[in-house]
Amino acid sequence: MAKRAGFEIGGHVIAPGTRQTVDLPVSVLSDHTPVSMSVHVIHGKADGPTMFVSAGIHGDEVIGVEIVRRLLRTPHLKSLRGTLIVIPILNAFGFINHARYLPDRRDLNRMFPGTPGSLLRIFHGRGDVVASGDLMAVVCDPFGENEQEITAPFDGIVVGRAVLPVVNEGDAIIHLARVQSMKRAEDAVGDLNDQLSDDPLFDEDEII
Repeated sequence: MAKRAGFEIGGHVIAPGTRQTVDLPVSVLSDHTPVSMSVHVIHGKADGPTMFVSAGIHGDEVIGVEIVRRLLRTPHLKSLRGTLIVIPILNAFGFINHARYLPDRRDLNRMFPGTPGSLLRIFHGRGDVVASGDLMAVVCDPFGENEQEITAPFDGIVVGRAVLPVVNEGDAIIHLARVQSMKRAEDAVGDLNDQLSDDPLFDEDEII
C-alpha cells in the first residue's frame, strides 16, 4: 500500500494525520506592507476527497466565522479521510473595519476570480471637451514601473469619470459623449459654466 503524500500549500507541506495553519501572501499594499490570508489545513491519514470551507466574505457577517471555529474543534476531524481546507476570514479588511465591503467599497462576493488593481490618474473632469487622441488618464502600478496611457478614441465631452484612485480590469474609467459639433458643445459647456459663476449654488457666507 502506497504511503499517503503530504499536502502542499504556499510552500508548506502538511503531513498525513496532521493539521497546520498557513499564512498565504495575497497582496502587497502601496507602502510594501504585506497582506496575507490564514488557511487552516487538516490532512487526514487516509485518502479521500478534498473539501474547502470559507467564511467572512462579508466582514460584518461573523456568524460564519463562529461556525468555522466550531467546525475546526469537532473531534470527528481526528478520523478525517482526505483533506479539509478552511479559511475563516476571507475579507480581512472588512472584518477589521466591521464592514461588508473591501476598502474601495467593492463586494468581495462579486469579485471572483478577481484581477489585480492599479492606480489611476485622470487629467479631465466632467464637462471637459476633448479631441481624439488627447491623453485622458494613466493607469499604473504603485511604483510607476508599468504605465498604460488612455487616450480619447474620438472628439467628445466627458460626462462621467471614475472617482476612486484604484481601478480593476473591466472598470469604466471615463464616459465620453460623442457630439455632432464640437463648436456647439464648447459653447454649451461655456454657457453652463457662466450660469454657475453668475448664480452659484451656495454662498460662502450662507454656509458659514
